[in-house]
Amino acid sequence: MTKIINLRNNILNHLSTIQAMNKEYATAFTETNLYFVNLKELDSPTKSDFAHNPKTLDEICQCYSEIMNISGIYTDTLYGQIRRRPGLCLNALLNINDDLCYAQKVINEAINYINRGIINKDTLEGYATSTNDFLGVVIGIAYKQKEDIDRLIANLEKFASEYINTLNENMNQILKDVNFESIDYDNKLQELIDLEAQLRKEINENIAAVVGGAVLTSFCLVAAIVGVVAAVVSGGGSLVVSASVLGGIAAIGGTMIPLGFSSYDLYQSKQDLEKTLAEIDGYKADLLEFGVIKSEIEGVKSKLSSVRNGLTIMADAWGGVSDGFKEIQTEIYNATIETKNANENIAIWCEVYTIIENCITKVSKLEEDVKSLIVSNLKVSKAKIEIGMSAEQVKEALESSESIDFKDYMLAV
Repeated sequence: MTKIINLRNNILNHLSTIQAMNKEYATAFTETNLYFVNLKELDSPTKSDFAHNPKTLDEICQCYSEIMNISGIYTDTLYGQIRRRPGLCLNALLNINDDLCYAQKVINEAINYINRGIINKDTLEGYATSTNDFLGVVIGIAYKQKEDIDRLIANLEKFASEYINTLNENMNQILKDVNFESIDYDNKLQELIDLEAQLRKEINENIAAVVGGAVLTSFCLVAAIVGVVAAVVSGGGSLVVSASVLGGIAAIGGTMIPLGFSSYDLYQSKQDLEKTLAEIDGYKADLLEFGVIKSEIEGVKSKLSSVRNGLTIMADAWGGVSDGFKEIQTEIYNATIETKNANENIAIWCEVYTIIENCITKVSKLEEDVKSLIVSNLKVSKAKIEIGMSAEQVKEALESSESIDFKDYMLAV
């Protein structure tokens, strides 16, 4: 019976992996969309700051144009494919559950038949065939999930290779070609990127707290709040960086105080960085913005990689589910054809019954989890969050604000 117990454990482990990866996948997908919302807000730099180096301006403007193009391609193609994946997974689980229940019913009939003590080989083979037919459907569903995921992985890899990786390399080269004598520039760029990352984390935690965590999957992307991050990379010019962006961070810092997070640390970081940015001329400030934009592109690259990695693990797990049920089919066949001892025969059928029962319980739990991860219609909110708002006021602002369908928002000219 050790083999059958191992089969059960393997299948349950694969289902647990699918459960865990769906959650990570949904989070990475939402965070990817947040990056694209930020990038949608970009404005090209002004010519005045680049008067003495028009070639750099042309190269940067070309990157901005490519970013807009890439955002549109993502929204038109990959966004829908990635968004639909949890729903497709749920449909597969519902169908698997149905067929496992049918198989369990047949196995129970077979056990009752064997317990009566008069066993006809043809009758028992009929039970085995019927059970294996239902399990064959489960195997087919699991394998199709693997095939579908493999196709999505290929599309993700193609998108990253043709667009994101190339753009990231071009942006790296532009910054590499711009050599400032002072190390202060690199330090300030890193400070700005670190502050942006800290702000992003703060925003995610606070909004999740206000809406009960649903923001990660089924609520909405908040343009006004995420837009504060976007402001780091928009507008062009040192005044925008030091005044508008950091002022926005200060405002967000203020709103976070009633919610009990580390807004004071954010505010102090903002104050320190504001002093150093005030000393930078417009040309370097625009390049600072460009450096932060590059970090946003790297964020997209990283999150899409997380989506792909989650899918890869899920595909392997679905393959394991398919292979596991194939082995169970073999065990059922052996219990019917090869096993001569009646006690051993019924023991195998009972073990298989337990496996199916455990799998039904696990699949039912997985169904509920995946159902909560389905994003039917992701929206971008125009909520305005101001300094001094309480948690209840933030929630009210989110619920009452204008919202736009994500695709409409991203594809608007």
